[in-house]
Amino acid sequence: MEISKNTLVSLSDKQEYSDFNGEIVMINIQNGNYYNLPYVGTAVWKLLEASPMSIENIADSIITEFDIDKERFIKDLTSFIIELKKNGLVDIS
Repeated sequence: MEISKNTLVSLSDKQEYSDFNGEIVMINIQNGNYYNLPYVGTAVWKLLEASPMSIENIADSIITEFDIDKERFIKDLTSFIIELKKNGLVDIS
């Protein structure tokens, strides 16, 4: 799976989610698996609720809110997005 800073990420239509006390809890409606996102993951998810975004734009938004090194965060974010994609929770293009 090839992902770059310009890869566009969007929420998959194969999942349902809810904000539960400030944490996103979701279910993949095809396989029935449940997931929850920790603090920064929830912040990323909320950005994607508004519209699809590139990895770099997500990183730019998050690093203004949190004190995080951009290049390090992009690496972590890329891994996170790959896991979400493998679990059918986001789409990439």
